[in-house]
Amino acid sequence: MDRRKRFIIFLTVVFGIIFALFLIFGNGSKKSSTPKPAPEKPLTVRDYASRDSRVVYTIEGNVRGNNMYRAVRTTVSREYRLIEVIEGYQNNVIRSQKEANNSEAYATFLAAIEGKGFGAKRNTKNTNDEGVCPLGLKFIYEIYDGNKQTQRLWSTNCGGQGTSNANNTILRVLFDRQITNREKFTNNIAL
Repeated sequence: MDRRKRFIIFLTVVFGIIFALFLIFGNGSKKSSTPKPAPEKPLTVRDYASRDSRVVYTIEGNVRGNNMYRAVRTTVSREYRLIEVIEGYQNNVIRSQKEANNSEAYATFLAAIEGKGFGAKRNTKNTNDEGVCPLGLKFIYEIYDGNKQTQRLWSTNCGGQGTSNANNTILRVLFDRQITNREKFTNNIAL
């Protein structure tokens, strides 16, 4: 056998070994592909209408002594609409009023508040709301799915603070209108 034939046989053997290794190990990296489940899309505010959920809007007053501190919390769910006046930083409810609600009213309400930014996050470096806007008001927007809090955002009337990108003026009106005789109920409450 001349050199040329040996070289051709050698190359054929080398390529054969490489091809065999590719067949053995190359397909091993391609595992049987089971489709990965699509990442779960985050719920929108409207999606909570058919769930055991509630939305909560709290207006916290300015920083004062514990016995003078007040907040007003409005909660809306499929079953009820609730307003509470809170005294002190331990969230002691000193007055409350609860009214019935229904699924259709709740779904409409969620669509309205979502349209005005309830649940819309704002990118900010300061996410801690403790002690912010000490001479003004703080607005807290919460969503609960069952007993689990799924979102808590906040803003203030001190300008440009908070994690919420909501239109607070309109949201306040929408939540206020969920409560019968709200003005009378919260009369003489100094926030």
